[in-house]
Amino acid sequence: MSLDITPDGVAALYDALRQFQPFKGWNLPAADEVEFRVVREKKVYGTYHYDDAHAITISEKVCGHWSTLTGTVAHEMIHLHQSIRGTTSKAEHNHEFKRLALQVCQAFGFDERCF
Repeated sequence: MSLDITPDGVAALYDALRQFQPFKGWNLPAADEVEFRVVREKKVYGTYHYDDAHAITISEKVCGHWSTLTGTVAHEMIHLHQSIRGTTSKAEHNHEFKRLALQVCQAFGFDERCF
């Protein structure tokens, strides 16, 4: 059985994750300052981008279970954090991303090898 993923549900999950370290210490924007989208992409779990506003997109086609959805939202929150700090690079998952991902994986019990 798959989750019924909605933008409001993703926003609620995002705000819940913000209440826990390491996200709590990152001063991330509240969910009402982020645009959340749900798509049916088959090859991408989620994306983060910034045009006029922060946006996180989740694919309901590949994120059908709670653990997958939660890990994907957490992953995109790292990209959002790096965007705010200006520490992104041409390498999508640069050294800082990997360092932050390790912190998130240890805090939430995600497998860093597939995060």
